[in-house]
Amino acid sequence: MKTTSLITISDDRLSYTISLPGLTLAGCRLGAEADGESATATGLVLTQDGDAAVISGSTPFGPVSARFLPATDCNGEAVSVTASLDLARPARHLALRPICGLELTDATHLLCH
Repeated sequence: MKTTSLITISDDRLSYTISLPGLTLAGCRLGAEADGESATATGLVLTQDGDAAVISGSTPFGPVSARFLPATDCNGEAVSVTASLDLARPARHLALRPICGLELTDATHLLCH
């Protein structure tokens, strides 16, 4: 199991956990969708890039990665997430889901844009 202070990769390298003060999101998957076909990444690898934790993996659409950077917002601790996909074939419609496959309960705030 590979760990940074923010991210832990599961032993099967299919999911990860995000840990922030007061919030833990376990069982997260790195997902992508191209032209209506969905997949989650396999073979997740965790690396460190300065202050950011970077998760990389493979999908049928090409290599995908998500970068998690600790941040602070007006309410305290936060995390900034960016995702990228190196397309193996052309796609007309593409969606990246750096945090998918989990159920949020009792959440008070979730900002996506």
